[in-house]
Amino acid sequence: PAGGPTPATWAPASTARRALLAFNEPNFADQANMSPERAAELWPRVEALAARHGIDTIVSPAVNFNAAFQGVDWLRRFLQLCAGCKIDAIAFHSYTCHGQFLKDHIDTYRAFGKKLWLTEFACAEGGALNAPRLSMQGQMAYMREAIPMLERDPDVEMYSWFSYFAGQWAYPVDGTDPDAGLVHPDGALSELGRLYASFAEG
Repeated sequence: PAGGPTPATWAPASTARRALLAFNEPNFADQANMSPERAAELWPRVEALAARHGIDTIVSPAVNFNAAFQGVDWLRRFLQLCAGCKIDAIAFHSYTCHGQFLKDHIDTYRAFGKKLWLTEFACAEGGALNAPRLSMQGQMAYMREAIPMLERDPDVEMYSWFSYFAGQWAYPVDGTDPDAGLVHPDGALSELGRLYASFAEG
């Protein structure tokens, strides 16, 4: 569903608090904007919050590609500083437009040896290679590559499509304006949304 991470096994969603996710894109100045050192310093509070609410799973800060401070480098430093911390899964975002490039991203984070949560993904990258995939039809082509791959990958525990229509992106990636929305304001599924739902049905 568009409202949150989708279990890779498509298990029914639970109303219980299952996991705590911390610090969105700390390697970006216009997001959490936090050094690995500061995140490690605050992590005991994250663990305490999880314990207070009976949450067993704590997920790492969710990083994204950033030429100024690569997400994988940010996470590597954070995990070094937080060696004794409770971190059950690695969260990351990917806005590439082709299945092979998504696999490359997954393999990069797989190196940390933990379950992976792809908490935001859609085609939003710039460049001539990606331009044909920014439309809804292009997003559908990408989704047909990505979802089966994610479902087959034993390390991918959760994933969630980033559902925005053209004109809705508050923080555009590479200045693009992708048409990646799943659900219209009236609650009706877009063509892309119907495709996303079809993977659960199949």
